[in-house]
Amino acid sequence: MIKPLKPRFQPILPLAYDDSISYMEFLGKVTKTINALIENINDNLTEYIETNIDELFFNASYDKATETLTLEFEKKNPVIPVLDYYTKEEVDALLRGKANVDNVYTISETDSLLSTKASVVALDTKADRNNVYTKNESNSLLNEKADSDMVYNKTETNTLLNGKADSNNVYTKTQTDTLLNSKANADTVYTKAQTDNMLDEKADSDSVYSKTETDSLLSTKANSNNVYTKGETDTLLLSKANSNTVYTKTETNTLLSAKANTADVYDKNDTDTLLLAKAPINSPALTGTPTTPSQSVHDSSTKIANTEFVVAETESLITGTPEYASGWSTGLTPSLARNGVVAIFTFGVQGGNAVVGWNTIATLPVDFRPKYIFNTAVINNKTDEMLSCRISGDGNVQVYYSTADSSAQVRGTIVYFINK
Repeated sequence: MIKPLKPRFQPILPLAYDDSISYMEFLGKVTKTINALIENINDNLTEYIETNIDELFFNASYDKATETLTLEFEKKNPVIPVLDYYTKEEVDALLRGKANVDNVYTISETDSLLSTKASVVALDTKADRNNVYTKNESNSLLNEKADSDMVYNKTETNTLLNGKADSNNVYTKTQTDTLLNSKANADTVYTKAQTDNMLDEKADSDSVYSKTETDSLLSTKANSNNVYTKGETDTLLLSKANSNTVYTKTETNTLLSAKANTADVYDKNDTDTLLLAKAPINSPALTGTPTTPSQSVHDSSTKIANTEFVVAETESLITGTPEYASGWSTGLTPSLARNGVVAIFTFGVQGGNAVVGWNTIATLPVDFRPKYIFNTAVINNKTDEMLSCRISGDGNVQVYYSTADSSAQVRGTIVYFINK
């Protein structure tokens, strides 16, 4: 395995700017090319040797595990595959124009030497020292600049600025906030058009009474539906007696309020006789055979229940017969009954092949399908362990087993509300 090159370069600024490639860039390109050649060799050499071993050697053997090649006779002329890399001649051509690193100055050393020298070969191609920046001056200036990928160029900046208003034509945020603070929200005021429409329906203040003036005038007047006209009053008075010869309505009512009609009241003796035959409202001790109205079946209010209600309620109990799932048989007489919307299912089954998860043991009749379960007590009859139980919407009674049991036994009672 050939290790790739990992050179380290110190980037610096050139003394003059032109289109020529820098020394660092050239070394970078050469390194990239050599590493690509190394990678290609590492990826393909083993496969190539295995495939072309007979073409490369006579009676040679290659051990892949130990990467050992055993030769017995002379080597053939191998055919080197054309891989994606430079040939030796191409590499030599690239390196031919280069000097050994031991025989040249680095860019930093060269810059340091050249900073005080002028070119004696082609001064006309060099910049005047007074017209160029030194490396330190350039670095100082560049330190104050942002990277090109962090800023907009002039074209991008102009494009963005074209979508903006001049600062002297717009308000700042502070100015805008100040102006808005003195304004009402649009949803809390009327527009001019709305205000004009409302004012068109109003009278001028100098041609109408104010509310206070109107109330003052109306306070001295009676409602027309609450007074008689003069003619109506005269007609009524003709059928009336003079006040000095009759009692007023108030005087009459006062006198009558203290009196009862003799036909409508009992005297004291009659009242006492009647009360002796009555029971008190609070905890009466009734004797004989007292009765009370019969309430409707399934009435669950605080009304008194008589014997007729109790018999009807008992006779209304409805029973049903569940259908047991395949493999399960009843171990005791099941009980399935409902009264109104409440149902009770008591069962005991055995012989079922219980798998891990929910197991259906029985299916309830349609009239006994649940709305929701009120209480359950379901037990593994073999271990006395409580089991989870549920009834699906289609009436399947299911128990949950955490471990399989080929001869399961289950007993329990389920109280639930039915869909009525």
